[in-house]
Amino acid sequence: MALSGIGASNFGAYFMPAATGVGAAAQSSASIGAAANSASAVDDFMTYMKETPAQKMRDKIVASLGLTDAKIAKMSPKDRAAVEQRIADILKQEMKDAVNAKTGILADVKV
Repeated sequence: MALSGIGASNFGAYFMPAATGVGAAAQSSASIGAAANSASAVDDFMTYMKETPAQKMRDKIVASLGLTDAKIAKMSPKDRAAVEQRIADILKQEMKDAVNAKTGILADVKV
């Protein structure tokens, strides 16, 4: 039975890895690296999902300021307090904006 359609002639190249030769060793080490990156990605995702919505918002604000928690920790107490105050101000403004956001701009549906 022949496969037909887009890419049918390269089916094996996409879904069946080479089993022998130098390519197999390179593919093996690439797979190991991909698995390590995958585990790291899973860990990063799980860490992100464990954060509260407030923590996620704070992380987004810190990143928008071009900072990291590590950089903030290395700052002098005076600078750190100023940055934390700026973060709090931005967070409060975002909360106010969320409350005052107009809903139903496209359609007002009354039940």
